[in-house]
Amino acid sequence: KLPIPETIGMTSSCIFALSTPDSSGNIRVTHEALEKKNLRLEHFFALWGMPFSALQIGDNVVDGGHVLTMSVSGTPSNEYAKLALADGQKIRIEYTSITEDPNTIPQAVLDQIKDFENTQPQQETNPESEN
Repeated sequence: KLPIPETIGMTSSCIFALSTPDSSGNIRVTHEALEKKNLRLEHFFALWGMPFSALQIGDNVVDGGHVLTMSVSGTPSNEYAKLALADGQKIRIEYTSITEDPNTIPQAVLDQIKDFENTQPQQETNPESEN
């Protein structure tokens, strides 16, 4: 579990449109920012200084043995950093190990792994030269 620290988006002289005024894990979004509907989850993570995408949260990177999933108010989401923030959202982000039994892995996660593997550079093989 990665706790969200308090005072993200807060300095001694300024409170940003996104902030965490306490350690509850709740993100405070100003009313003006909600009206403009231009704040995304990526903005919060940038303020935090924490890398976040569909393939990474902090130092945890998706690979053949780990997946990153996200749900918003109980509904699976693939918006990740691009999620538009709205009042009352319950955002849950999980970085987990996967089992070796593909029958126990949801199809969306298998698709995510396949997408990840397709983004990795392929090693070139050199055919043996004939003497």
